[in-house]
Amino acid sequence: MEINERTYGKIRHILPVQRGRVTVQNITFINALLYICENGCKWRRLPKEYGKWHVIYKRFNRWVKDGIMERLFRVHANGIVKSARPILLLDSMSVPVHLRCFKKTGGQSIGRSKGGLTCKIHMMALDARRVAEFILSGGHCHDAPQGRLLMETVGPLETTAPLVMDRAYEDDWTRRTAQLLKFSPVVPPKSNRVNPWEYDTTLYRRRNEIERLFRLIQGFRRIFCRFEKLDAMYIGFIQLALVYVSIK
Repeated sequence: MEINERTYGKIRHILPVQRGRVTVQNITFINALLYICENGCKWRRLPKEYGKWHVIYKRFNRWVKDGIMERLFRVHANGIVKSARPILLLDSMSVPVHLRCFKKTGGQSIGRSKGGLTCKIHMMALDARRVAEFILSGGHCHDAPQGRLLMETVGPLETTAPLVMDRAYEDDWTRRTAQLLKFSPVVPPKSNRVNPWEYDTTLYRRRNEIERLFRLIQGFRRIFCRFEKLDAMYIGFIQLALVYVSIK
């Protein structure tokens, strides 16, 4: 899984300009990160054709801290325009966490559930390739509170837009929050609702698009199973995968 010169041209203007004596070109560096992300191997197992593994690791760490990966994600993967009228999709994905990732100084969205150590990726997408925003939480956290936090991060919108969600977000608080932020919730009521409501079943079928997006990024083993101790590094790999999906 690599990008060629043509694909690299779509992101070249966002990346730092390389000056002086450079041992690893940016395109080689991006392909090295894609190799690590796809195969989930240790940094020391990186093939020599990409350069020295510690050079790649240090540059990736620096790009994460300097916000370069964030900027790359905002420009290419984040496709939401607040003045437009998109159809937004909200869902989450649970990720198993490697045992060595627990108990590290720094931000860690890791929790214990029935499946052991887990992490959740909460995502708001526009379709099967473009993402508006995502956040992390511990695997023990319920979807609804994190969904409200995600809405507050993206909203309020300038015009009302449909927000397609599953029954995990059908509580009154979540739907009220969505309406205050100019989202129009499209969510089926639970079977035990005393006063169930009508919803657009045709629009609700589009929820499969975010499921397909999750399926795409699960092809990256570094995302399918969390090996990163700190949230910042794990988020960097998620941003890389989302950018790759959006430009291919």
